[in-house]
Amino acid sequence: MIRRLLLIIMCTLFVMTGCSESTGGSYEGIVKVNGKEFILKGGGENPEFTIGQKIGEIRMKVDPDVYPKSNFSSNIASKGAELYFSKEDDKILIVKIQDGSYMVFVER
Repeated sequence: MIRRLLLIIMCTLFVMTGCSESTGGSYEGIVKVNGKEFILKGGGENPEFTIGQKIGEIRMKVDPDVYPKSNFSSNIASKGAELYFSKEDDKILIVKIQDGSYMVFVER
């Protein structure tokens, strides 16, 4: 009886452990600017917003699964990517990538 109970407990733990493992990750694209966090909204060749004044460049890129903590850092945009606020909304950040395309971020 004790062996049977022990076997049931072990099987239950084995199944629970196998079901709880994640097979992949989904990370948000984040840029930190002036202590604010901007989350990736979209991108492409032409931004849907008008580019305003340049505010700086990405100084440090961290791994995609790492939260960027310092100003002008990102886990998606490469070092040197140019940062602009949108003329329409200062809660919209436009990142110009070195290949000429853009990423649009919204303040969280």
